Parts: sequence; C-alpha cells; structure tokens
Amino acid sequence: MRSAAEARLANSADVCPNAGQGILDEYRFDVTFSQNSHPTRYLLASASCSLAAYNSLDIWILVDEYGDAQTLSFASPSFDVSYEDPQETTKVKSITITSYAAQTTLSNSSFDAQTRTLTSLHKWRGLGDAFSAGTWQFRNGRFILKHYEVDASYDGEIRASRIVEFGKAKP
Repeated sequence: MRSAAEARLANSADVCPNAGQGILDEYRFDVTFSQNSHPTRYLLASASCSLAAYNSLDIWILVDEYGDAQTLSFASPSFDVSYEDPQETTKVKSITITSYAAQTTLSNSSFDAQTRTLTSLHKWRGLGDAFSAGTWQFRNGRFILKHYEVDASYDGEIRASRIVEFGKAKP
C-alpha cells in the first residue's frame, strides 16, 4: 500500500512541487461498510508541498487494500467577507458563501485516527487571529466536509464563525 502511495505522490509534482521529498505521515485503518462485509483496509498518507512563514501546504493520498491510490480533493466553500467599515477590517458585517470548490492541498493539516477526521487551519497572517479552517470526516470511502469556519476580523482575537455545518438540522 505504501508503494502505491509513493507512486501516486511521484506523479503529483504539478500539484505538489516538493512531492519528491516523500511521505511525511501515514495512517492505517479498517472500515466495515456493512454487517455482512469484511473490513476494507486503507492507508492515508500525507506529504508536504510547501512551507511558508506560518502555513504549510500538504497533499493527502488514500490507498485501498487493492492498491488503488488517489490524490484527495476536499470540498471547501468560497466566500466573500463584508466589513462594517470598508476601510477597517476588525468588524465583520457578513460572510457569504458564493460557491464550493475542490482543493487538493490543505494548510497546516492533521489527521485524527480516532475520529477519522482531517483538519486544516489556514492562517491569513502570522498572528493567527484571521483564518479559515475546515474538518473533513471519512465516510463511505471518502472524506466529506463536516464543517468550515472563518475568522475574518483582524482584531487580535480568535472568534470564528462557522459558515458550514453538516449533520445538524437548522431551526
């Protein structure tokens, strides 16, 4: 399984310029899709694509027990931020989702094997008080966007607004 992930990574130079540096982290887990089926084994591997002052970009590769490897893409909202005063970016008036897109890299990402969730936190500046962050959960053989939050106020404090929340009914 690891060799399939390495081969897929080697073919990802267009998305991940540092792909030749190899796999950084790998996680193995089993999933049973129904009571009558045997568990399906997976390998999830990540590699660093680039490092900047306060963000790293990672690519994630999923390999099933048959050696089928895929570079993962993650559904993410595109959004517009409106401020109370267009000259000042400390008070957010609204955040509007304009569409959804698939991204192949995640910023400062990590995987929690216990919950089978991938998280990402993209800092908009080094202080970390403005950012976007998402959580994707492994379900039915793929990673599904669970929630996404944004703190668009450059005010020195962390106060994120959850702009996407799947799995909970809204009143």
